[in-house]
Amino acid sequence: SDKLLRLGLKLGVLISTFSLLLSIYYLVLYLTGRILVPGYASLVILITFSTGVIITFIGLVGIYIGKLSIHIKNRPKYIIKDIL
Repeated sequence: SDKLLRLGLKLGVLISTFSLLLSIYYLVLYLTGRILVPGYASLVILITFSTGVIITFIGLVGIYIGKLSIHIKNRPKYIIKDIL
């Protein structure tokens, strides 16, 4: 089953979406002058977004390899128990 791989894919998309929301939040903080450390917002946004993209692509590659291994095994869809 590839449920765990699909979970990884969904987690990556979720982290990327969270990064976009975080970037909007930090942009508002930067424009209002509440961020005291220079470069903090861009560093946090870059790290979270790149992490989300990496996890997303790892999930995609995992699903691809899982589907490929199922195809390579070439198992029958059903097994005949008795021949009449």
